[in-house]
Amino acid sequence: MVEKGQCLCGKIKVTVKDGSLPLQTMVCHCYSCRTTAGSAYSMVSMINLDDLEISGTPSCYGDSATGSGATIQRHFCGNCGSPIHSQSPNVPGKTFLKLGVFAGKKKLGAPVAEVYWKNHEDWEKQLCENVKQEM
Repeated sequence: MVEKGQCLCGKIKVTVKDGSLPLQTMVCHCYSCRTTAGSAYSMVSMINLDDLEISGTPSCYGDSATGSGATIQRHFCGNCGSPIHSQSPNVPGKTFLKLGVFAGKKKLGAPVAEVYWKNHEDWEKQLCENVKQEM
């Protein structure tokens, strides 16, 4: 079993292999994820890097202005700007897949964790019980 997704323009396609399925939805409220998502939070799934296949060549930005202090490699479509995945040296062998690549498929599970809750907006309500102020 695999899950397939793509960026908005279709130039970057992703396949998540069975080893990281089913996807576990996380919500990230860190300022960098909020900025790249253009929203109050970003929905991601931490998966094994070996379980992610990418066709096309994403652009990459080394984001050093992060809550963790680590430089995060943020991969995105250079054509349409869709965020694809982010890698942190703090979790080697893993990547944070941006779940917007599955838009329109109605396959996202309810969040199992929220991170960087300390950055949430006052009007937001927790989406799950497992909430961390940082990561």
